[in-house]
Parts: sequence; structure tokens; C-alpha cells
Amino acid sequence: ETKYRRAYDRAMKGIMDKLIHISRPNYLTYVAELKYGKIIHKMDHLACFLGGNLALGAYTHPLGLESSEAQRQLKTGKQLAYTCYQMYSRFDSGLSPEYVDFRNGKNDFEKGRDAPYYLLRPE
Repeated sequence: ETKYRRAYDRAMKGIMDKLIHISRPNYLTYVAELKYGKIIHKMDHLACFLGGNLALGAYTHPLGLESSEAQRQLKTGKQLAYTCYQMYSRFDSGLSPEYVDFRNGKNDFEKGRDAPYYLLRPE
């Protein structure tokens, strides 16, 4: 339905305008958290679903894939998917910790201080 698509597009625009950030030095795109009005520069591995969600939203956009909003969603989705790949590939086990902290340091991110483990789930 149209009303649900409008709600989805408003939600994705809010995420992309307020919560999408770029790390340094490797320019990884990530989804920060908003807690009590403050941006927390961490990304849970479960946020990796957002990349595919944005891509699906782009390919089903009412104005078509070539619209500027669909292209923005697709580009951001691809960038998030690459960051998620990095979150897994940079650890010896091949598993991402529950979340990573983005520090804009030598390696862009490090394993979360409070959760340096992975909770095995049947996702």
C-alpha cells in the first residue's frame, strides 16, 4: 500500500540523513545509534540487514530505480554491505563481534568493548 511505502521512505530518509556516517581512514559507511539525542559511533552486526533492505527499497521504488532517492538508497545499501563484509573479514575467526566501535583511527573500527564476542544465532 502507498501509505506503508511513504512511511518506509520517511524512515529510510531519517536514517540516511541522521544516522549514516563515514569512517576514516578507509571511508566505510556505517549506521550509528542515537541514544538520548546523542550519536553513538557503533554499529551492531545485526544492522547489516539494512544494506539489503535499502537495496530492496531502491529496486521497488515507486518512481523507479533511476530516481534520485532510489539511487541514494541503492548506493548506501551497497556501502553498508561492504562495511559489513569488513566487519567479518577483519577478524581472525571470520565472525564479527556483536558490535564494533568506529574510532576514525588506523583501522576505522575496533571490536566493541562491552561485547567482544559473537552470540551464535540461527539467522
